[in-house]
Amino acid sequence: MQQKACLIPTYSLLTDRQIELINSNSHVLHHTYGEVIFLQERPVSHLIFLKSGLVKLYRQIEEKREIILDIVSPNELHAAHVRLAA
Repeated sequence: MQQKACLIPTYSLLTDRQIELINSNSHVLHHTYGEVIFLQERPVSHLIFLKSGLVKLYRQIEEKREIILDIVSPNELHAAHVRLAA
């Protein structure tokens, strides 16, 4: 029996039922270049899986200064809320 396709490829070891739950609770969003997805010090209520493009994770340290924490590539799963809250 062939396993159902999951919206998140790294979860290919899950059961069909688990994949159904993930897919039924997932939303595909499109963001524009430079758009802020998370804000530091704000709680995060969801997980983001990047299908294409790059995401810069950074911490604002002064009004016009930032420290880049990471560059997230497609198919990487990150706990952004942990990195940004530190």
